[in-house]
Amino acid sequence: MKLISLIVFTTLILFQISVLSKPSYDSLVKAGINQIYSIKFTEAEKTFLILQKEYPKHPAGKFFFAMIDWWRIILSEENEEQDERFYEKIEETVDFCDAILDKDPNNVDALFFKGGAIGFRGRLRVMRESWFAAADDGREALPLVETASKLDPNNVDVKLGFGIYNYLAAVIPDKYPVVKPVMMFFPSGNKEKGLGQLKEAASTGKYSRYEARYILLTFYYYFENDMNSAELYTRQLVDSFPDNPVFERWRGRIAARKADWDTADSIFRNVLKKAEKKLEGY
Repeated sequence: MKLISLIVFTTLILFQISVLSKPSYDSLVKAGINQIYSIKFTEAEKTFLILQKEYPKHPAGKFFFAMIDWWRIILSEENEEQDERFYEKIEETVDFCDAILDKDPNNVDALFFKGGAIGFRGRLRVMRESWFAAADDGREALPLVETASKLDPNNVDVKLGFGIYNYLAAVIPDKYPVVKPVMMFFPSGNKEKGLGQLKEAASTGKYSRYEARYILLTFYYYFENDMNSAELYTRQLVDSFPDNPVFERWRGRIAARKADWDTADSIFRNVLKKAEKKLEGY
């Protein structure tokens, strides 16, 4: 009996040690997200490969692995060399989620990350001005995210997708009239509602707050001509990620748009210094 008790006790201890030593899902995701926005792509790849290994049945690992390539694209938007690899990783994520949904149609994680993956594919198509394909991605992603939201109403991160769709569906047809005919077949947008949803994600989103802030700054800059609001979100991002060249360039660009030449000069001199030091992305 003593031997059996010792074996059971040892097994329990070993189990507890393995559980304690296993990195938590939240800690891995948050670490990887911070690495992406800090432009530490190699570290982010390692983190999300660990996430895939530790949580092989969860779609987050594949989704965030694709997000590394998304931010490689954002670093140099005019360069389309990364596009195909990004599309391939998005397709892998969608296929992974579909395999889960075939067995469990109400799996919240699979619905959320499939909708998110298709939504990001649509964002790239907007950047490339592939309007019809982008609109079709929006049409496909929206009901997935809506279903995920109904199943998990406390998930603030879904507001990122809702906000982007609502805003762009209202704004894009006026800015690009060629899109108007096809938008007749999609849910109508609401600009103010979209901004409100993005602000909620930017304020209280668990994983989406930084992306929501980035989207808000671009919307305020390009569509709203509201440099004060754009600057607010840019400052928040630069404070969190001081060595992200995209955020830093945006802050300088906004300062120049406001004719704040001293600030713009200081920011771009700092960008040049980092470029000389060969910091990643600069």
